[in-house]
Parts: sequence; C-alpha cells; structure tokens
Amino acid sequence: MLKRNNQVKTRLNDEEYFRLHRLAQMSGCTVSAFIRRCCLDEKRHIIIDREISCQIYNEMNAIGRNINQLARVANITKKFLMKKYYRFWTGNRSCAGLWIGVLEE
Repeated sequence: MLKRNNQVKTRLNDEEYFRLHRLAQMSGCTVSAFIRRCCLDEKRHIIIDREISCQIYNEMNAIGRNINQLARVANITKKFLMKKYYRFWTGNRSCAGLWIGVLEE
C-alpha cells in the first residue's frame, strides 16, 4: 500500500461538516476514505438517504395498493358484464339465474 504523505485542507460550515460525516458513515468508511472514493474513483457511488428511501418505499406501496384496487374493480366489472351478456345471449331466465348465482359466490 502506498504511503500517503500529502494533506489537503478545506473549510466547511457546520451543516457541510455534519453532512460529510453522515454520508461517510452511511457509506461505511472513514471521512478520508469517503473523500478519496468520491474524488478519485472512476466509478461513481450512489448514496441514498435513508429518509428519502423510506419515502420512496411508502409511495411505491401506495401505488401498489391503488393498482390492486383498480384490478379488483376491473374484475368486479367483468363479472357484472358477464352476467349481462349471458342474459342477453341465452334468453333463458332459469339458466341465467343459475349462472348469476355461481358468479356471485
């Protein structure tokens, strides 16, 4: 491993300082290693804030619930239309009544 002899100094306000330390902690490395990775690596590392990822997760769950509700309405509507078409095509009310009973269960 190469010995690191050079230092780079910079000034940060309190908000920047705490953000830097939080991002380094979230990435699982020291502040120095985090700065080296961000500045010198050719690969870019994406760091996702946990609060934002929780918000995204909750939004995706809400979207999933909405899709399930739409699917349920579509299936109910399909059953309703099947009843109407069956009555129309058969014209036999006794058979239609049995078919409707099966669909409602």
